[in-house]
Amino acid sequence: MQFYDEDERSPRKKFSLAPIIIVVVVFLAIVGIVIFRHATMVGKIAGVMGDEIGKEADGCNVEITAVIDHHADKESSSGPGVVYAPVYSFEYEGESYSVTGKVWQPDPFYEDGQEVQIMIDPSDPTHIYDPDNNIGTGMRSFLGDVLIFLAPVLLIPLLVIIIPAIFVIRNARRAKQYTDMMRE
Repeated sequence: MQFYDEDERSPRKKFSLAPIIIVVVVFLAIVGIVIFRHATMVGKIAGVMGDEIGKEADGCNVEITAVIDHHADKESSSGPGVVYAPVYSFEYEGESYSVTGKVWQPDPFYEDGQEVQIMIDPSDPTHIYDPDNNIGTGMRSFLGDVLIFLAPVLLIPLLVIIIPAIFVIRNARRAKQYTDMMRE
């Protein structure tokens, strides 16, 4: 669409917001799909995680105090680097036990020598459940890291679209006001 400046009579193209609106709508649709897929995936993970936590805690109904003897370490199977799991030392009914935790993390979760409350299965004291460091807490930590990574990935493109769109809309309004004022 064109309009003519009354003084110069030269054609000037009118700026259209349609392409920006289309880009914003497409971007938001893509973000919506990604968020929906992520939420669905997180829901599935949460279901599996809930099952695993249930299995991990199954039968563990005696609370005891354990000491973190040290941290076992091994090469990560999912990438370069070393991961650590706490080794819990405790006594139950006169016997001493040393059990390696099930959650392996890039950084030790506890300090060596720290006392922690854990649950054990009285029929098999080597079957332990740590309410503070279990599959669920490890997964929440992982999902938190994923969200920290995804936030800038999603926000930066959104800001790159929205901030210029705000300026374009303001300039279009000012131009319209100016044109209306000049016609009066």
